Amino acid sequence: MSYKIMLKIKKLDPDTVTFYLPKEKPFRDKLVTLLKKGFERGMICDFSVNKPRRSTGEGSQNHHLNGHIVQIMRELGMTTKKEYDQVKTEVKRIAHYTFGYPALDDKGHFFKSEADCNTEECAWLIEAVHLLAADLHIVLIETF
Repeated sequence: MSYKIMLKIKKLDPDTVTFYLPKEKPFRDKLVTLLKKGFERGMICDFSVNKPRRSTGEGSQNHHLNGHIVQIMRELGMTTKKEYDQVKTEVKRIAHYTFGYPALDDKGHFFKSEADCNTEECAWLIEAVHLLAADLHIVLIETF
């Protein structure tokens, strides 16, 4: 399975564009190698790389995040899938404005799926769910 990498692009002047390399070493190394080949040929090439899957079972970041979302829902008396999605969206909004979690639109209404997150982005979501719980005066139970 391959995924496209989103690069943060910064325009320096009308003729120069730069971007930040991904922090994950396999992506970074693959990107550098492909860009060097493209520049040697006098062109920029389109490419994709294989993304390692994060684990989702017990003890994983995904389990941690979703467990906290369920705890918040229970404390607020929420029970439906729609309410679960609302809490998760709020967590992503907090992560976006606090840590830079990727939004899929300019207004910050739609966010990257956590299934496509790297470990750093998932850590941002976990911190955001901690912040939301604190704002709501909810004590989360950490289970490992």
